[in-house]
Amino acid sequence: MEPAANTPSPSNQGQESSKGPAQWRSKLKHVTKDTKISDPKKTSPAGKPPDSEFCVGPSSKPLPSQPSPRPATCGFLNGSQAPSDNGTKPEPQPSKNKPDYIPKEKIMEQLQEIEDVLNELEKRGVELEKRLRRSEEEGEEDAAMDEVMVDWFNLIREKQVSMRRESELVYIAKTQDLEEQQPSVEEELRRLLEKPENAKTYRERKREKELMAKLVEIVNDRNAIVEGLDEDRLREEEEDEQLQQLMMNLGESLHLLNLCFPSW
Repeated sequence: MEPAANTPSPSNQGQESSKGPAQWRSKLKHVTKDTKISDPKKTSPAGKPPDSEFCVGPSSKPLPSQPSPRPATCGFLNGSQAPSDNGTKPEPQPSKNKPDYIPKEKIMEQLQEIEDVLNELEKRGVELEKRLRRSEEEGEEDAAMDEVMVDWFNLIREKQVSMRRESELVYIAKTQDLEEQQPSVEEELRRLLEKPENAKTYRERKREKELMAKLVEIVNDRNAIVEGLDEDRLREEEEDEQLQQLMMNLGESLHLLNLCFPSW
C-alpha cells in the first residue's frame, strides 16, 4: 500500500521513533551537585559516578550512554565539625522537632531501596535493548518495534522518578546536617565575640577565625542547595517536555499504522 506523498510511511515513522531515545538521551542536561558524598564502590578516580550502561537505539552506529549522574548513597552522614577550645566537638543541635525531619537511618534505607530499583531497571533496559536490536536484525514489522519503544519510554520515566527522589533525599540529608551544625557554631562564636578583645588568648582568636570561616561555609552550602534545587526543577521540566514530545511522536506513528493496517 503506497502512502500519500506528504504522509510519512510507517517504516519511516518506525525509524523516527527508534531514533528518539538516543536523541533524547543526548539532549539531557544533568546538574552535578556538590554534596560532598562519595561511594567507594561506584565512584570513578575522577570522583564522578559512571554513566549508565544500557541504552536503546538504532544499531547502525555506537549509541551514547544515557547520562545519569547520581549522587552516591553514603558518606553524607559524617558532618564535619571543628573541635571546640577544649578539644572536643560541640554537640550538634538536632532538628528532629521539625515535622518534615527524616532520620539519617531512614534516608539510608530509602536510598538503598532506590539503588535496588535502579539496578532492576538497568537489567530491564539491557533486555529491551537486546529485543530492539534483534527486531532490527530480523527485519520485524515497525509495530513490533514500536511496542518495544513504548516499554523503553516507560522504563525511562520510571528511572527518572527514582533518580529524582534519590537526589531529593541527598539534598534533605545535606540540609539537615548543615542545620544541625549551624546552631552550635553560632553559639560558640557568639561567646567568643562577647568576650573583650584584650581578654582573648591567641587560641581564642584563632578559634574565632575558624568559626567565622565555618559559619560562612555552612551558609554558602545551604545557599548552594537552594540553587541546586532550582536548577534541578528547570532541568526536570525540560526533560519532561522532551520525553513527552517523543512519546507523542511515537503515538502518531502508532496511529498511522492503525489507519494503514486496521487488521493489526
